[in-house]
Amino acid sequence: MANVDFFCCNSGEIVFYLPIHKHLKDGKMVVLKSRYDHERTENFLDKLGIPYQKKPSKNVSLVITTQTKSEPWTSKYWRDVSKVRLMYSLCEKNKMHQKRFCEPFSLVLTPGPFSHNMISKFTNSIIVGYPKYDDFFRGSLKKENILKELRLNLDKSKKTILYAPTSDQEKRSSIPVFHNAIKGLTDEFNVIFKPHIYTDFNEAYLIEVFRASDVIVVDALTLLDKLLVICDLVIGDAQSGIPWEGVLTNKPTIACIRTSDIAPELLESEICNENVVPAVEDPDNLRKTLEDILSHPAIWEEKRLIWADKICSYRDGTASKRAAKAIFEFAESSHKLSRMEKRTYLEIVQPKKPMPKPTDTVRILKAFLAKVNSLCHLRIKTKRTVAREKISFRK
Repeated sequence: MANVDFFCCNSGEIVFYLPIHKHLKDGKMVVLKSRYDHERTENFLDKLGIPYQKKPSKNVSLVITTQTKSEPWTSKYWRDVSKVRLMYSLCEKNKMHQKRFCEPFSLVLTPGPFSHNMISKFTNSIIVGYPKYDDFFRGSLKKENILKELRLNLDKSKKTILYAPTSDQEKRSSIPVFHNAIKGLTDEFNVIFKPHIYTDFNEAYLIEVFRASDVIVVDALTLLDKLLVICDLVIGDAQSGIPWEGVLTNKPTIACIRTSDIAPELLESEICNENVVPAVEDPDNLRKTLEDILSHPAIWEEKRLIWADKICSYRDGTASKRAAKAIFEFAESSHKLSRMEKRTYLEIVQPKKPMPKPTDTVRILKAFLAKVNSLCHLRIKTKRTVAREKISFRK
């Protein structure tokens, strides 16, 4: 297959790549030195036992990335190869659907019709679903196993809240405003706090506010699909992807608003207007909103299901195979595959279906055809023998 590199800019991208990478054996993880957290990315891959390289593959012809623009340290890398963009979140801000963020890519793998309808105006777009939640939708994640893996001892008499705010790079994080309200929920709920990877990397002071409380702080690289299996409710920031992942997994979800001055071109304004999930701007109203959403679950569930269909297709555990197939076919269109490469692909992405067991009717028909074939063969043989004997007699 054409040389395919998965471009790892930060550790948070790995969970997007892994489900697809396992279906593309020849795909290479490439960790280039960046201003972000390349060392943690390397440590994460080492822990998972996944090989990686620090330079692009020789003669690389296709790179898969979640990034939307070139960075100084990768400018040549980006300029000389075809680029496939994997959407970083379910509903990225509308500006990420704009022409300048789409045209540099030969192909964009979108999670659902919402993104596809906008991006397909500017470049090739294929709906594949959201690969990083394949395990969740297949039902292969078990709550008991996750609790044991994360060493969580939750109070079984309480419901569990996942609080996963975004980073504070653009003053969007709810932590500075909501941290006391979040800590106050621990008397009635198990509260798990998962920091954003950038917060863990460069805003440690925002994590420390929860250390001396009953809030359970987990590692920033803890997989969200696992946390969503064990939680009953989700609290995230309006200007982040977390509320949408709560919608996708059909979890009662609340969005915290750091500021009400939301630009109208941002998709998250749908959340702030309570078209998707309840939104809270005043920390004093957080507990009351929780009580309301638990008291009237059907109202919000209906909204979640409507939006889940808009933002994400194929919620059946097949998204990673669909993405791998799209990448393979794109690579095939620009690179002549060897017979071995095609066979490898077919074995991994399109495994052969087992042959159905023959019915009695099929068996009888096969036996009959075999008998007819045998008789025909005998007749031909007999004619040839007679012909030879006639020639011999004349001699």
